Amino acid sequence: MEPSFIRSVVDRIIEVPDAASIAAIHTLEQLLDRECGGSTGTNLYAACQLMSEMVTAGKTGSIVTVICDGGERYLDTYYIPDWIATEQLDVETCRNCLDAFLNTGELTPATEPTNPAGSETGSLPFVSRSK
Repeated sequence: MEPSFIRSVVDRIIEVPDAASIAAIHTLEQLLDRECGGSTGTNLYAACQLMSEMVTAGKTGSIVTVICDGGERYLDTYYIPDWIATEQLDVETCRNCLDAFLNTGELTPATEPTNPAGSETGSLPFVSRSK
């Protein structure tokens, strides 16, 4: 976490596996014809998780997220199948989960580990704050 991070203003942090973040940017690329970075993928995946929880609980409301980083810096990593394979990230399983979410509104996380032990890329947190 950044030294400037103030934990007391946050209600919840959702840790998103690297594979799920990358799967989300691949889904965005397919839907928007635009590359995005890992932070955007993390935000999108966590927002989908929150939406799924709301659907399951019968709640309604709004969730807002942003495309916070372009994908230009990641064209030689996150968008290259050989790099993903070298990192042992199960992006395809997470893509399938996201595709199912887009059809049903329910996000079922992958049951297999999506980050190998000792992954160097590290999971990114998603922070939500409610009123």
